Amino acid sequence: MEEVERRLIETGRSWKARLRDILVEKFGGEKAPRMMRRFVEAFPASYREHFDPQTAASDIGLIERSLSARVLTLHLYRPAGTDANQIHLKIYSPSQQVSLSDALPVLENMGLRVISEMSYVVEPHGAGSKLWIS
Repeated sequence: MEEVERRLIETGRSWKARLRDILVEKFGGEKAPRMMRRFVEAFPASYREHFDPQTAASDIGLIERSLSARVLTLHLYRPAGTDANQIHLKIYSPSQQVSLSDALPVLENMGLRVISEMSYVVEPHGAGSKLWIS
């Protein structure tokens, strides 16, 4: 019964509140407040609908790397429960959105087949720029 109650409470908490808790857990008491200021409001509603706060916390590390180096960053991964022949790719672009028509020839040359695309604009507080996740 306690597990059910815990899950109900967790479900009732907002996405942003859960992200705050994960950032504290991931970055610790010293760095977490800065990360919260930068990212709690950074993700659009469309991103929050598709990804949980745990995924956002992982994305934050890649976003920070991409923004600080001003380079395109790629993340190839297989979400839990996905077929063995399916992989996902996230492209983090600090300068402009990467269009599927530009990326498609490169991906197909690597033997990949694109099934769908979703893009999100992330605006970290104080970054002075946007980052696109495709």
